[in-house]
Amino acid sequence: MSGLHKSFYRYTAFLKEATVAAFTPPDELLQAWQRDGIFLRAFLLQQRRVQMVCASTATISPVQIAQRLKGRLNHCLRQQSPAYPGFDRDFFLGTLGQNDRDIVAAYIRNQVDHSDLVDPLYRERLKVLRFHEDPGQPPRGKHKGIHDHHLHIVLVTQGRYRMFPQEAKKVSVSIIEGGESVGMDIMEFSIMPDHAHILARPDHHRNPQQSLDDLKSASSQQLRRTRLRFPQFADSGGA
Repeated sequence: MSGLHKSFYRYTAFLKEATVAAFTPPDELLQAWQRDGIFLRAFLLQQRRVQMVCASTATISPVQIAQRLKGRLNHCLRQQSPAYPGFDRDFFLGTLGQNDRDIVAAYIRNQVDHSDLVDPLYRERLKVLRFHEDPGQPPRGKHKGIHDHHLHIVLVTQGRYRMFPQEAKKVSVSIIEGGESVGMDIMEFSIMPDHAHILARPDHHRNPQQSLDDLKSASSQQLRRTRLRFPQFADSGGA
């Protein structure tokens, strides 16, 4: 069964001065964000710092989320308070979930060791295909904005077809090279007989659905003839 899970983000921004009193987002603001595909889960304004947790649909990109969160809140605060000082340029937007990046990376690395594979030689061949890369600095957007956006992606073969080692090797190369060709940083990769796990940091200008389609298309072109069907996010709340 394929599909996309809802993504969760944490967002932090700063006011130029600590002059705004206690504030609760009104229904009009919440409804405007919902029309954008953003669903507020938590909000805190203390002194200069604004912190939010939100969920989003798969059709809105991290860049758009940051713009809509700040833009709509800025407009609302300006209407409510003549003394409102405005936002500073600094902000941070990162994926949020029950499992952080280190937990997901360890889970992916251990897939081959913990799987029920009868053939020890097959297990060793799959271990060779594992890929790990230490994450670099999160990408910066305009001004001083930082987007730390990660996805845990699971690709499943059609009909749960079990690949032979040589097929698994070709599929591995196609996924890693395909991801790199569309600007997707592959942080962790493990392949199993009938599926593959990827921890990736995609282009923050692309929404999760676009990133998924990009990876599917690019890996198919690399492989030319692939058995991979439409993939799914096993946990879109990486970190």
